[in-house]
Amino acid sequence: MSARLLAITLILLASHLLRAQLKSVIYDFDGFDLGQTNLPEGDYSYGDLHYKIVRPPIGQGSGMIGDRCLELNVIWNLNYAAFGRGISKFIPLEQGRDVFNFYFLNTSGQNALIELVLADDDNQSNAYEAAADDSWRTSVSISSGGQWQLISVPLSQFTDANPGGNSKMDFGFSAQEGMLLLCEFKFAKPVSTGASALFYIDLICFSEGNLTTGSAITDLPSATSADYCRTGAFMPTNGPSFLAIPQQIESFFSPAKKITYVNTYLQWSQNNQLFANALPGNALQELLNAGYQPILTWEPHYLSLNPLDAQQPTLQQILNGNFDAYLDQFGDALLRYSDTIIVRLMHEFDGDWYSWCISQNGQDPQRFANAFRHIVDRVRSRGAVKVKWMWCPNSDSAPYQSYNWLLNAYPGDTYVDYTGTDIYNGHYPAALPWWRSFRWVAAESCYYLKKYFPNKPLIICELGCRERVGNDDATSQTKAEWFKEMDRQLQSHFHQVRGLVFFNTSTGTVQNWQINSGPASIAMLQNEIWEDPYYFPESSLVTLGELNKKKPILFFPNPVTEHLHLQVTQLKSWKISDSNGKSLREGSALTVDLHDFSPGFYVITLIGDDFMKSFPLLMGQ
Repeated sequence: MSARLLAITLILLASHLLRAQLKSVIYDFDGFDLGQTNLPEGDYSYGDLHYKIVRPPIGQGSGMIGDRCLELNVIWNLNYAAFGRGISKFIPLEQGRDVFNFYFLNTSGQNALIELVLADDDNQSNAYEAAADDSWRTSVSISSGGQWQLISVPLSQFTDANPGGNSKMDFGFSAQEGMLLLCEFKFAKPVSTGASALFYIDLICFSEGNLTTGSAITDLPSATSADYCRTGAFMPTNGPSFLAIPQQIESFFSPAKKITYVNTYLQWSQNNQLFANALPGNALQELLNAGYQPILTWEPHYLSLNPLDAQQPTLQQILNGNFDAYLDQFGDALLRYSDTIIVRLMHEFDGDWYSWCISQNGQDPQRFANAFRHIVDRVRSRGAVKVKWMWCPNSDSAPYQSYNWLLNAYPGDTYVDYTGTDIYNGHYPAALPWWRSFRWVAAESCYYLKKYFPNKPLIICELGCRERVGNDDATSQTKAEWFKEMDRQLQSHFHQVRGLVFFNTSTGTVQNWQINSGPASIAMLQNEIWEDPYYFPESSLVTLGELNKKKPILFFPNPVTEHLHLQVTQLKSWKISDSNGKSLREGSALTVDLHDFSPGFYVITLIGDDFMKSFPLLMGQ
């Protein structure tokens, strides 16, 4: 390969790997009730504005535009109007790189004159104080028209409108930074009109770089041909064998397929004894023998006690060596297994509901990281080399305090093989939990885990969505529809997620996470997940070695300049895509004319009766 072609290839690969990422969703309104005016998590308005949730007048279900948007009705009287959300969250934003985005539909016949406001809580008082905090502002004018417009404003265009703060856009988790207190849209009346105005807004978000879309601004970006997301499940078992977990899940669907991951739990004591004594048993080997990948969620927890009971193990006790003998026994027990066990250790550590959480251990993330390393070191010292370790924060930090930043609790690359996160729709409040889209819940945690740990496979280790219940509006998005949108998001904004583990159980009448909680839910999973090779790559893809057994040479030359020749037995079709996964050419002929392709990196997918496999293809001069 020429040096020039190699450079072009590396540039294209780098541009794909570094493409802009969705960073945080303020609101995307998906799944809210039609006509709803009281929105989750801190909405507010003042002045001449009235708003409610409606179906998008155009573009519904296009991907970037979901099944709901916010209608903004301005009846000019006071000559100003505003909509905002009080956020009070630590979101690390970088003024020189990040972008504030929203979709806007203006059919009013007048320009929408909007001042965008981001309030910076520099002194972390959780209240805006002119003497202590910055107010970052910029203005946009959006013309009237019949289509959605994507408004993307680099944070570098915001200026500090209040001298009372530190004059730095320093949203973030450190003690020297501040919370993002609020996000506000303040409308001004155009001088040329007295007529009322009707606007629509959707997907208010931050991105690293310009927000990535599909070929049209309302289309979702696509996954690459190399992306996939294997399935898995957790469910309670009443016996010594964990095989019931995949067997039950697989029985819900057809044709017969195998899920990949089986998530099981092991507390340090599972009986009434208040000392660590529980060891993994033969059930994990049964899973391995049956072709599954066990994920053992290992909890420093005595099951007989409340999770936050004072007698539960603490991180400092672990560091003091109080449990070293048990950790050695555990490492010895792991030696028996014939293949890899993934251990998810002390999950959801950035919450406030387990004894190992940062919030319950001196608010010290370094103590958590040290305890994680101590446990791994003790187990490894016993020779347990077939163990992979998963580090798994929750999708939401609780509380949102500067000390509770997951990055500061990272044990280090040599101690972590997988990253994970847990995502639920409808987990709180308890009476009738809020409905939030997969995109909204997953955006921040998935961004952090892929941004800071790009070489660690990311698995959603607990995934749950509640069913709608009697008090929900009849027009509400259903659990089945939520699953459908989740699938589309996993293959677009979250295409780097490599595992999806369903939390197949129920924690009450309202919070029923079971995937078969209703016929519509299971049918949607059948259509969107089970029948899609994206989630079962082994069922439709074969290895290069297996293909080469059929024919030693698959295609030549590579790099190609004009014509590509295919030599694959039982080839039905082929597809050539660009580095972003966009299909450029399809066919079945064994000679492909590519003289009009620009030099660079492409992907060719070969499809037969019993195989489908993608390979890199280089186009030279």
